Parts: sequence; C-alpha cells; structure tokens
Amino acid sequence: MNGIIHMMIQLGVRISTVSGKLMTVAFFVLAGSVVARAQDDPVDESGAVTVEAVVPVDAPSPHELVRDGNRLLEGGDHAGALKAYLAAQDQRPDALQISFDKGLSYLRMKDFDSAREEFDRASLADDLSLADDAVFGLGACDHSEALEGGDDPKQAIGKLENAMRHYQDILSGNPAHSAAREANYKAAMTWRQLKEMQQQQEQQNQNQDQSQDGDQQQDQQQNQQQSDKGEQDQDDQQQEQQQNQQQQEQEQQQQGEQSDEQQDQQQQAQEQTGESRQQATRQLRQLMDRVRQRKQDRVEYVPARAAPARKDW
Repeated sequence: MNGIIHMMIQLGVRISTVSGKLMTVAFFVLAGSVVARAQDDPVDESGAVTVEAVVPVDAPSPHELVRDGNRLLEGGDHAGALKAYLAAQDQRPDALQISFDKGLSYLRMKDFDSAREEFDRASLADDLSLADDAVFGLGACDHSEALEGGDDPKQAIGKLENAMRHYQDILSGNPAHSAAREANYKAAMTWRQLKEMQQQQEQQNQNQDQSQDGDQQQDQQQNQQQSDKGEQDQDDQQQEQQQNQQQQEQEQQQQGEQSDEQQDQQQQAQEQTGESRQQATRQLRQLMDRVRQRKQDRVEYVPARAAPARKDW
C-alpha cells in the first residue's frame, strides 16, 4: 500500500508541472483519502487488507430487491420472487428476514424441503415475531404436504401431527398468534376426518378377510357333508347340492350388496375428504398470506449491517 501511495505522489508531482498547483493539491487530497481508507479497513495477520464484495453503484439495494420480491410473490410469480430474494441475500447473507422470504417462495412452489431449510434458519432470529412466523412456516410445510398427499391417510395423519406440534409450540409462547391458532384448529379437523377414513378402510379390509375365511369354512363343511353322505341316493345328493348352491348364491348376493354399500359409503367419504382438503388448502394459503402481510407490516426493508466497533489498541 505504501508503494502505491508513493507512486501516486510521484505521478502527482509530474502532473503539477503541467497543470499547476491546483491539480497538485487535488491529487494529494485523493492520496490522503486512500491512506485513511487503508487505516480503516480490517487487516488480517499477514497485513493484507480485507476487501468486501463490490456492489455496482447502480445495483438495487437489498431493500429494493426484497420489495420487488414481495410484489412478485403477491402477484403469483413465485420463481421471480425467489430470484429477487436470492439477489438480496447475495448482498446481505446475514439477514434472516430474507431467509423467511425465500421460504415463502419455496412453499408456494411446493418445494417443501427447501422451504423447511429456510424457515429453520429464520427461526433462529432474535426478532421473536420473525422466529414465530418461521416456525409457523415449518408447520405449514407439513400441513401442505398432508393436504397434497394421495389416498394414504396414515402418512397424511403423521404430517398433520407434526404440523400441529409446530403450531402448538408457537401458541405456548405466543397465544395471540391468530394464524397459528386457526391453522392448528383446521389441522385437527382434517386429522379427525382422515382418522375416520383410515378406520373405514381397516374395517372394510377386516370384513373382506372374514368373508374369505367364512367361504373356506363353508367349503370344508360341504366337502365333509358330501363325504358323509356318500352312501345316500344320487337324487338326494343332487337335491342337497342344489340347496347349497342356492344358499351360496343368496349369501354372495347379500355380501355383494353389503360390499356395494360400503364402497358407496367409502366413495362418499373420499369425495367429502377431497373437498375438505381443497378447502383446507385454500384456507391454509390464506393464513400464509396473513403471515406474509405481518412480515410486510413488520419490515419491508433489510436492517443495516451493524458497524464494527472501533478499538483504541
């Protein structure tokens, strides 16, 4: 650094011979500012000056990028919002608010694993409001996955239980978090519906197993009867077979009617559950919109980086 300053001073002297004293004074002022900058910059043990990433003068500030991302997210351009948040985070990687914003974008894009990573990071914020909203985002990931799940109620029930744990964690410390309270209530309703659906499926499977066991026992009894009556007249055997056949047809008909009735009931339950899931998905999205609005009300700017403490030694 001293060598560079020395060269600049020499160059200033040469210019002064051509342009006069005014340029000489201006150039030495510039050199002095370089010296002051070098003194203020942090220096590592080797004596090298630490240089931070250079941001173009005309580049948008983190505040502007976050504001643009919020506008894009609200307009439904989730990928565009994520791009804006990533650009803001390049300038301020320490801002946990931006991690929360990225989590919202990933959640809307149904990239639940990436959303969880961002919400996990934001949940460590010192700002308790931001931390609570990030935990709510974690619950919303599990809640959304349960609603997006297929016809496997067992897996969806597990996701809902995880979501309710997150919501209840928030409410234990902040009972006034209305979004968490409503989401917890809606998750519990969906959980009960899926539980009933799971019980119906288990009952149907049990009835089918019992029906198969009954058919096997009936076949064994018929075989035993036919063996015991082997000495009876052929006409009596034919008559008994006809009676057995009629009885089997009647039982099969009754079982078929019961099975059709169970299938109709199950289909109606699935249709109701499907409608409930769609409605619950819309309601959860509305709750996330409310949390996003809370975020905008809380801060739509990125806090300035704290200035390093000056030391006298």
